[in-house]
Amino acid sequence: WKPISDDERAVILEDDLELSPLWFTWLKKAWNTYGGRSDLGGISLCRQRMRASDSQHIMVDRDEPFLYRLPGSFGFSPNARYWRQFINWVRTTDVQHADLYVPGTITSDWYRKSPDFWEQVWIWWSWSNGRSLYTLYAHSRNGALIGHWAEPGVHADADNEAGLARNDELLQSMEPLLEAF
Repeated sequence: WKPISDDERAVILEDDLELSPLWFTWLKKAWNTYGGRSDLGGISLCRQRMRASDSQHIMVDRDEPFLYRLPGSFGFSPNARYWRQFINWVRTTDVQHADLYVPGTITSDWYRKSPDFWEQVWIWWSWSNGRSLYTLYAHSRNGALIGHWAEPGVHADADNEAGLARNDELLQSMEPLLEAF
């Protein structure tokens, strides 16, 4: 996706995801409310579970949307203003051989072992050259806007196939968290 204007919107989805019927309504409201922030790199439909420093589970329910340093790769909606710049940079940079290490992040270690995921490239770009871009999340106690089935691939081992299950219940009705703008 190469946006022409800052007002364009897109969502990056993987093929083993299931969306809540509320995802589009919430995403549209989130962009309308927070899209003008200069530190907003994107909005995620998933719930952020991973601590950036060591990948430990940190699932915390919150009563309002919050910003976090890592992008949520399951249902990421990048900010067109920054995504356009990012895509232009990627097209002019040999990212396979660039040093994309971000101190204090486990994703840097993963990328060094297997440099084939866009998330680390985005993390490095979002935090280099004076940029400090965050991702907006919503964590409901009652479920999520997107569920991941963890089919074997980049984010799940082939051994997981026997235990295939969606990682979250999907939100089915509006609640205060989704209206907290």
